[in-house]
Order: sequence, then structure tokens, then C-alpha cells
Amino acid sequence: MAKMMKAAVWTAEGTLKVTDVPRPEIKAPNEVLARVRASGICGSDLHGWKVPNPQRVGRISGHELAGEVVEVGKAVTNIKPGDRVAIESLVGCGHCRWCNIGLYNLCPDLGKIRSETLARGFSQYVAGPSEKFLKLAPKVKTEWAPLLDCYAVDVHAFQLANIKMYETIAIIGLGPMGMAHADIGNAMGLKVIGLALRDEPLKVAKKIGTWETVNSSKEDPVKKVLELTDGYGVDSAYLQVGGRNLNPMIQALQMTKKNGKVMIVGLPTEQRSVNTFDPSLLRQERILRFVSSFSNWDEYSEAAICLDYMTRGKLHPADIITHRFPLEEINEAFETAAGKKESNAIKVEIIQED
Repeated sequence: MAKMMKAAVWTAEGTLKVTDVPRPEIKAPNEVLARVRASGICGSDLHGWKVPNPQRVGRISGHELAGEVVEVGKAVTNIKPGDRVAIESLVGCGHCRWCNIGLYNLCPDLGKIRSETLARGFSQYVAGPSEKFLKLAPKVKTEWAPLLDCYAVDVHAFQLANIKMYETIAIIGLGPMGMAHADIGNAMGLKVIGLALRDEPLKVAKKIGTWETVNSSKEDPVKKVLELTDGYGVDSAYLQVGGRNLNPMIQALQMTKKNGKVMIVGLPTEQRSVNTFDPSLLRQERILRFVSSFSNWDEYSEAAICLDYMTRGKLHPADIITHRFPLEEINEAFETAAGKKESNAIKVEIIQED
């Protein structure tokens, strides 16, 4: 096998360049080498798009991925060459306080380790520990599997919110993460209210079974949600929009019931302050909590939970993936994902075929 591979690396200008880089190799008995077949563009990837950053030059990213096993170490028994796999890119150190209790998403070295191993989906090959490779059933398409990263974050948010099956929830923002959140919430039997600024994602949300949708650019989202919940508000709200604007966070608090929960999933892109804030919102025991990736729900892997739902046909990944590009056209793919108002993109993926 060739010692080099194609990969999209970051330039100083914040775009990507496909070039030859060294191919990773198996370095331990428990490791796996896989050929990347599909990788998703995440909103966090877009935060750095066309943002000059000399320190990032030459790096490979892409943390939502799936592929085909090429080689396995001597100690690997769960998969074999030729297997199609979902690849979970969260790789912790394995020995810190957080890894020891299964919360590897909080590992202090997570970012560094995953960027050097499996969070390199915009390339031809990745290598990492075998427990991060989940075998796909024949009915699960390879291109669906990168969405497991989105679904698993959303399941983790549900876990932190101590969700119950009869609850009503609001999802603010229906990009890839928000749409996946609505999808998994529908599958769990929740009454989901999806909010977005454009009609196209609202149509998709309805198609996949969302209870109610609200176009926040056409009507007052807080007023509408309160109407839908008899004035009480939702049991929990999930903020799936980041960026500079903090107004959605205030709206999330306003549309959540007393003693309800607001879960921050979308990441702000820079430090911001709130100019006006109603302090009475703090007197009604609402909980504001941040969500960071995913790990385990009790003894169950959250990624494996989502794969089970997908395998049983409970989810709708085919409706969420709207655009596909080859690796050589990754800049066009990023433009499409960033320009969703023009492209109506939800999830944009890089598909690699031989």
C-alpha cells in the first residue's frame, strides 16, 4: 500500500487544498486503519471557513466520518478488513479522571488526540483504536453514518436534560444538528417544536415527523411556542444556533416553563454580552446547561444507541443529507454548506469513491 494519501489541508487564508500527505499507519495491536468513504461538514468546521489562521496551515480536519476497514491490529476482534464502519472520532487519553468514568468527551487532551487520529475525515485514510469503529448493518448506507456524530450529541443533550418520553421540547435552529435533534426526538416519541428562519428546513422537519414548526422570521417564536403549550412553555429547549447573536438564548429561556431546562448545543463564535435581560427569568428555577459532544448514557455508548435507531429504520438520514461532493471539490462543498440561504443545504458531505 502506498505510503502517501490525498487529504484536504487548511491554508493560511482559511480555505482547503487537496494535496499528498503521509498515510497513517497502525501503531498498536488494538488499532484499525480505514479508508474514509464519507465525511460530513459540521457547523464547527464552518466557523474557520475563510478565516485567516496561520497556525492551522497544513492541518487536516473532519470529525464526522465513516468508511471501510483496510487493516486491523493483532488484538482487534470486533471488526475485520472489508467491514463498513461508522467511525467515532472522540478519542480521549484513556487514563485521566474523566476517561476512567466513561466521560471521555471531557478529557483535557481530547482535542489534541482526536485531531491526530480519527478527526481527519477530509482525507483518504484514518487510524485509531478499534472501539471507535462500529460495524454497519447492510441496510445502513455508508453515507448515513457520519450523521451519527450529530445524533449522538443530541442524545447526550437529552441525557443531560433528564428527558422523559411525554415531554414537549423546542429545537431552535434546524441546521444539520438541529434537524438530527428533531429526528431523534421524534423517534423517542417526544412532542417536538422545530424553529428556523427559513421555510425549507421547516418543510424537511415536517417530512420527518416533527409535531409543530415555527418560522421565527415570520412570527414571534416565543408567543407561538407558548400558544402551543397552553401558556406553560416547553419542558426543555435546545439551542442549536451559535454565531454572534445571543437573542435565541434569551428566547429559549422565555419559551421554557418554570423549572424547565435550556440546553446550549450550538457554540458561539466569539465572546458576546447581553444588552438587555429580564432578571425575572432567573427567579423561576430554570436550568441553563452547556452540552459538549457525547460519550456514554449509563453503560451504553450514545453513538451505538443512535446506530441502533438508524439500523431499525427509526431515523431519516436520507432526508437530512442534501448535497454530496468529491474530496477534490471540498471548497465548493464548504461554500454550499456556508451559503445555505442560496443552496438550501442541510447536511453537506464529502463522498470518496475509488
